[in-house]
Amino acid sequence: MQRAPSLSTIEAFLAAAERGSFKAAADRLCLSAPAVTRRIQALERHAGAVLFERRAGGVALTAAGRELAARMGPALDQLRAALVSPDDAGRPVRLRASRSFAGLWLAPRLKRLPEGVDLDLRSDLTLEGFLGGGADLGIFFDPVPTPQARAEILLPVEITVVGAPGLVDGRTAPGDPRATSVPLIELAGQPRFWPDRIPGARPSLTFDGLQAMYEAAASGLGLAPGAHPLVEPYLASGRLVELPAFGRTPFGAYRLVATRQALRGRQVAALRDWLLREASAG
Repeated sequence: MQRAPSLSTIEAFLAAAERGSFKAAADRLCLSAPAVTRRIQALERHAGAVLFERRAGGVALTAAGRELAARMGPALDQLRAALVSPDDAGRPVRLRASRSFAGLWLAPRLKRLPEGVDLDLRSDLTLEGFLGGGADLGIFFDPVPTPQARAEILLPVEITVVGAPGLVDGRTAPGDPRATSVPLIELAGQPRFWPDRIPGARPSLTFDGLQAMYEAAASGLGLAPGAHPLVEPYLASGRLVELPAFGRTPFGAYRLVATRQALRGRQVAALRDWLLREASAG
């Protein structure tokens, strides 16, 4: 008796059918494009038919492929539902993101959250806690690579210097703080930011979160590091201005972290895809 195709093979086929691309299917499943290709070729051998037409811009289902997808899609949904723990059924997607990231970037976009995705936002969770099952998806700044999960770039970060149009002592924000003495604000964990830009600089205030730091800077208490794109709401409102003397410097990236197991959930996959779309839209 011929063995049935594996679940991973069926998942690869349906992901490629939905996205019209082996590469997009690979990204969705946290696999390489050759791995997806091999699985689909195995399914074609099993089915005895060509399931995709290869095109320059991607792939499209053949008539045999459309018929197979129509049968397999509902069957895979039923299998996933059967494998879900009763404790997880109907549970919101647990997303780990820092308070600063959630407040400055995520919250303004939640009005576009896909229908059918319920969100449980968690902020005080380390990468170790995330990998231990504390959340389904995580957004971390340049996390240490781990074989347990795949991290893909969500938002590249550029660093600059920002300040309020007017400082609390009545002075306007200087174009070049190296030419005059102004209060400096530091983000915890970045002790070299100011000394690398102003030799001998000694910040007078330190914060452990971006949003609190930006509020202090917007109140005129000093100049601060500005991380694009998270500082954009303050620049757009005019509460902070960018100092051109230093320009912008690439400074790592926020990455979306997920395990393959978590991405098998429909809500989790939908949230992951939505986050990537929002990030690419700017």
